[in-house]
Amino acid sequence: MSSQSPDIPPSRFLSEEYNILYDYWDEIPVVNLLPYDRFQVMESHHYRGAMVAALRRGIVDPSGRRRHALSLKELSPLVESYIHQEFKTRETVKLTALYHHRDILLEEGLVKEVATILEGKRYVTYYGRTAKAYIGDDNSDEKTTEQIELLRTLLLAMNPDKTPATIDPILSQTEEKIKEAHLASLRWLEDHVDLINQLDLDAIYLYQILAPLFVSQSQAESEIKELLDIS
Repeated sequence: MSSQSPDIPPSRFLSEEYNILYDYWDEIPVVNLLPYDRFQVMESHHYRGAMVAALRRGIVDPSGRRRHALSLKELSPLVESYIHQEFKTRETVKLTALYHHRDILLEEGLVKEVATILEGKRYVTYYGRTAKAYIGDDNSDEKTTEQIELLRTLLLAMNPDKTPATIDPILSQTEEKIKEAHLASLRWLEDHVDLINQLDLDAIYLYQILAPLFVSQSQAESEIKELLDIS
């Protein structure tokens, strides 16, 4: 999204004191692996999710440079636009409502103060993400269990001659393989974080690509494919 800053007159865009607002983005990690409860802080309220997403997108200044460090005044219309697009509502986002969610994001380390700059007669604080991508490390237990239960329901419906006693051991093996792949892909990201940062890769997409590669082939997988009629 392209937007002019309401806080910085165009004549100030190239001044040295504002360089940190642009440079900081190149200095933060590409990926931050978070305990799942911290990751859920973003997911548990649409304002917080929208704020973090808006900081990821940033704005384009009149100078043509993209900036990911934004003031709350700049964030407010971006959050509103994001909510309108994602949730198909016409909710009005008030600036005062963002202060509470900013404090939570700061407390959880998902957002930080990049700089506080004197503009005219007042100081303006600019906020940014602490990483370009966040991945929730929950060992995938709850999510994997839900997926396995859905698969169990489908397998029993497609194979009426089978019983839970027949299906469950196969699914148990599959569940363990998925969990192992999740942990292995997270360890790989941690081991190669310097290279990921250097290449500025999208860690979330990279994780999604890696996870299936760490799932080792097993007899259980072959049996499930057969039961699902996957050739």
